[in-house]
Amino acid sequence: MWRRTLCPFSNDWRLDMSIYDVAREAGVSAATVSRFINKSVNVVPEKAELIRSAMKKLKYEPAMIRPGPRPRNRQGIVHKQVLLLSLGKFGVLDLYNMPALPKMLNEIQLVLHSTGLNLVLAQSVDGTIPSITSARNFDGILVFGKLDPMPEKIMALLRSAPSVWFFREHSDPDGIFDHVFYDNKKIGGMAFSYLHGKGCRNLAVIVTEKEHSAFSLRSEAFVSAAREMGCLVDVFQPADSNPGIPIARKVDEILGKMMNGRRRHDGIFVTSDDSMLAVFNSFRNRGIEPEQDIKFIGCNNDPQFMGQMSPRPATIDIRLDVIGRKAVELLLQRIRNPEEDGTVEVFIKPLLVPAEKDEEQLKVS
Repeated sequence: MWRRTLCPFSNDWRLDMSIYDVAREAGVSAATVSRFINKSVNVVPEKAELIRSAMKKLKYEPAMIRPGPRPRNRQGIVHKQVLLLSLGKFGVLDLYNMPALPKMLNEIQLVLHSTGLNLVLAQSVDGTIPSITSARNFDGILVFGKLDPMPEKIMALLRSAPSVWFFREHSDPDGIFDHVFYDNKKIGGMAFSYLHGKGCRNLAVIVTEKEHSAFSLRSEAFVSAAREMGCLVDVFQPADSNPGIPIARKVDEILGKMMNGRRRHDGIFVTSDDSMLAVFNSFRNRGIEPEQDIKFIGCNNDPQFMGQMSPRPATIDIRLDVIGRKAVELLLQRIRNPEEDGTVEVFIKPLLVPAEKDEEQLKVS
């Protein structure tokens, strides 16, 4: 354990100092600083001198009195709180209203609760430090989203405590922090393999938000896999993919283009389940029966949308609950073991969720 003292990162804002800041100033790892302070292992003289100089410059003083041993699952925990910091446009309410994300947030809360910890949520839209962080009453940070460029104040906040970036986007190209992401690159290929395995050869991809980086990557991977196998594939996007336009209106525009085209598609990959629900209903309203006249596959395995389609099409589960759980587990590991060197990047493999009719056939067989 160590004691943090106040250190100014700007003229008008203060942040608790930690061994991470000492490590940054000295140009060594946090683990080396911890070993030097705890005298658990000899540190080479050159690095020891760098650490001493950094501690003196930053006015950092380790606690002289250390608490007794704690239960193993509570080691390193002082404040019993973890901060979830959303960077960018998505606020706290957005995270709970966005498709699929509530499942991930619920898992984060469950894992923290099982360890006796609370979750505190905050947002930084433009790099401003959230006021809730001023007291520094959290043990670690889960980071969601990104800012471009990344403000130094936010980087200083993340360096002040164990931090783990999770979900998909990030502003950590140098890999300073641990990452837990889903493997978005595999989704397009998995979607193609499913439809191809169903005998579909005239394929289409529907992307309702062409500026959405995850949807674009899924679409590109699908097209690449299809063309490698010699399959025809068309990509359909609305003329205006503004997120404020209702999905149903975008889908009606897209299906109008599809119906007026020469090619009749027998398999469609929709890059998210909420859009697939609109596509499913729109085809049925046009007298084309989903899963009978045309096959579908979506992505996210979002129950609030998948449960509204009957028969339920296939989808790809990006396993957001696993992402949330792994992010918390990795953060707790960092909190309990500040001496560990190196960073970790974890990619959670997506899973195919077969269509309802496929599952029924498997039960019969």
